[in-house]
Amino acid sequence: MKLKKFKSIKYMKNLHILILSGGSGSRLWPLSNPKLPKQFIPIVKNKSLFELTLNRAKFLTKNPIIISSAKKHQSLIKPYENKMKNSMFKIFEEEGRNTAAAIWFGAKHSYEINPESIMLIMPSDHLILNNPLFKSTIYSSIKYLSTYKWILYGVKPSYPATGFGYIKSSGIKELNKIENFVEKPDLETAKKFLKKKNTYWNSGIFLGRTKSILNSLDTFCTDISKSADLAWEFKRKIKNSIFLKKEFLSKIRSDSIDKSVIEKEKNLGLQVLHNQWFDIGSWDNLAKIKGLILSKNKRCYEDESENNFIYSPNNLIVTSGIKNTIIVNVDGVTIIMKKGQSENLKEIIKKIKKSYNSH
Repeated sequence: MKLKKFKSIKYMKNLHILILSGGSGSRLWPLSNPKLPKQFIPIVKNKSLFELTLNRAKFLTKNPIIISSAKKHQSLIKPYENKMKNSMFKIFEEEGRNTAAAIWFGAKHSYEINPESIMLIMPSDHLILNNPLFKSTIYSSIKYLSTYKWILYGVKPSYPATGFGYIKSSGIKELNKIENFVEKPDLETAKKFLKKKNTYWNSGIFLGRTKSILNSLDTFCTDISKSADLAWEFKRKIKNSIFLKKEFLSKIRSDSIDKSVIEKEKNLGLQVLHNQWFDIGSWDNLAKIKGLILSKNKRCYEDESENNFIYSPNNLIVTSGIKNTIIVNVDGVTIIMKKGQSENLKEIIKKIKKSYNSH
């Protein structure tokens, strides 16, 4: 995709960016954990994914970046405020209620500031290279908001991933109507999608007019919208932060924006994202970008071994005669698994906790 020049003053004035930073990153355990989630770990070129996402947001707009996060991560976010040339506005939840509620809160704040605002929603744990190309892609798709209520950004699959959602569009142009979704298919289905020209990974990035986003939430998950409105009414505001109380948040149904709204909304467009995009949600995904990880994060000696990914910042790992394996040694925990198995880690952690709690 060639870079295009835009008269960006109007876009920068109306564009608000919401960064979702509430995940715990359990599929990257033990490196990522509830106290220090993956987005705050300086794992890519000595920078965290959260900082790289902030830099990408700053490249798009001069408006304060809206951060949605857990209150317990307030101290992890604070150091980044000094690095921001433009300010941040933070929405802290005392209890996480998934992305539907988080987006409602972000959109509500955005609408109160500017009823004509456009909101770009981005996860904080993705790696996207080439900020100028990303800016060009976002700006070029804004004009299509007169046709679609939401625009999603799709990535052309490079391998048959079973950990991503897939989107089927009506054509192969830069922006087309979305026909349907398939959430985390099995391997055989993923292989079939890989061969189709009009099927893309769901990047988890959304664009829409703020009032349209709120309207979709009001229409398709009315209960979440009403409960969120009550929590918002009793919010506590301190300077550039809003704190939402657990007693009201606990009454909000926890659901993802994908299931509660996106899968039900019919008026959706898909924009192809040509940037190099990585969802570093698992050790397998991290292994695919090992060239970007500093060598000091890996101490190993491999003898007659090949195609392995080893992450051990402190202890020496020695292998002999193994291949296609992921080995992780962090904070006294060692994980050894075949490549392609890291999606199971989330369930394994639950079993481990259950096993320890039963003793």
